[in-house]
Order: sequence, then structure tokens, then C-alpha cells
Amino acid sequence: MIAFEGELKLFERVLHGAFTNQADGLELKLSLRRLPNAPPPPAGAEAGAANTTANTANTITRPFLTFTSKGSNLNMVQELPISKPLASTEVDALISVIRSESVCPYYVDLIPVVEKLNNAVTTLKKISETIQVSLVRNGDAHFKAFRLQQYNTVGVEFRNLEVIPETQRMTDEDISQQSSPTSRLETAMEKELESSLIVSSKQLAKVISVYAYSKPRKLLCGIDHRADYLHMLFVYVDAHSDTVTDKESMSIKLASRSQ
Repeated sequence: MIAFEGELKLFERVLHGAFTNQADGLELKLSLRRLPNAPPPPAGAEAGAANTTANTANTITRPFLTFTSKGSNLNMVQELPISKPLASTEVDALISVIRSESVCPYYVDLIPVVEKLNNAVTTLKKISETIQVSLVRNGDAHFKAFRLQQYNTVGVEFRNLEVIPETQRMTDEDISQQSSPTSRLETAMEKELESSLIVSSKQLAKVISVYAYSKPRKLLCGIDHRADYLHMLFVYVDAHSDTVTDKESMSIKLASRSQ
């Protein structure tokens, strides 16, 4: 198995293009292209074989995903640049997370605050490459970034969100009586009522932005019991009955990272 990284927005454009043009199918293959890697030779350089050699030396091979959209009146080819294949250790770690079928001890529903959260995370990712996510059993959720130059943290707190399953919700007066988000989180940590981990701010921002065009009924956020990954579960409703369905959902797991 191989794995690589690509731009989510470009991938979205490919799918949107195929849908807009009513493609019957979408073929995918991995390809390599030679691209310019250096400025052209100076004016007056000798032509011929020497120039051909220079042109070859000034190119580099890059991997691409090539998408071919086909239909009755359509044959469209689009190329998506991707990264070099990830190292085998990174692939093994990714497979381990993907194949994990265990659910988190509890989740909080972020839908009531998702627009505010999206704006907050967009701001936080400009401050730091990582964000600390902390979830509390009373329904509080904290998102914090470490500002390196000022040696302090900047974050946002959302309180009293729905906890799923409800049996995992634990209210605590000592936490609610604290006057600041920091003191509330510290009290929750002392009482072992919170879970925390650090994830890529860029990846978290991309995942949260998915709500805008997928329109889930619930956006559940949980942390596994070992704090290895953040689980984002998009829950949708049946178009006919307007009730939550388990037939359509989207699950995204973000691996924990060090600060």
C-alpha cells in the first residue's frame, strides 16, 4: 500500500467538475510528469545537443493523480499534484488508525457552534501549526494554540454541548463555578473528567470546513481512550423521513501529534 498527501480543495474541484458535467464515471490512475526545475539557460547559450542536455537536467519528475471523467458527450482529464509517497512507518501508523473500529468513550456535538469554531480554527492555524483539543464530560470543548513568540496560548471554549452517549455526561459544580476557561479546564483535568490531544491545525481546519457543503445534522467530536486520534463523525438525516440514519455518515480520524 502507498499513501500520499494532496490538496483537499483541488480534489473537491475535480469531483465538482465531474458532477457538474454529468459524468457517468470517473477513472483514477497514478502518473508521473516531468516539470521545469530551474530557470532557462542565459541568452546566447549554444543550441543543439548541449541545450537539449540542459533542458533535461532542468526538469524534475513529480507524481500526479490523473482523473478522467467520461460520459456520453464528455471526456475530461484533470490532474491533481500530490506529494511523494509517505514513509513506510507513516503508512503503517495511518493504516492502524483507519482500521481501528473502536469508538471513543464519548463525543460532543459541535453543530450548534460549528460556524464559530470554523472561524476560530482558521485564526488559530495562523498562530501555530498545531492545536490542542480538550473535551470535558460536562459538554465543554476547548481549542487552543500556542503562540511561540509571546510564550502564551490563545484559544476558544464552547460550553454545555450535547454529550453522546448521554450516560457518559457528568456535570460537576466545581468546574462550572470556575471563572475562566483555563481554570475550568484545569479543574476538569484534576478530576480526570477531560481528554486532550494535539492535532495539525491545518488538517483540523480542513475537516471542520467540510460541514459547509455536506450539511450534517450532527458533527460529533471524540478522543479515543489512548489519545491516539481525534474522531470527527459527520451524521446525516434520511432525505425522506428527516430522521438520523446510520446508512450515510462520514468518519475522519486525525492522528495525534507532538507539540
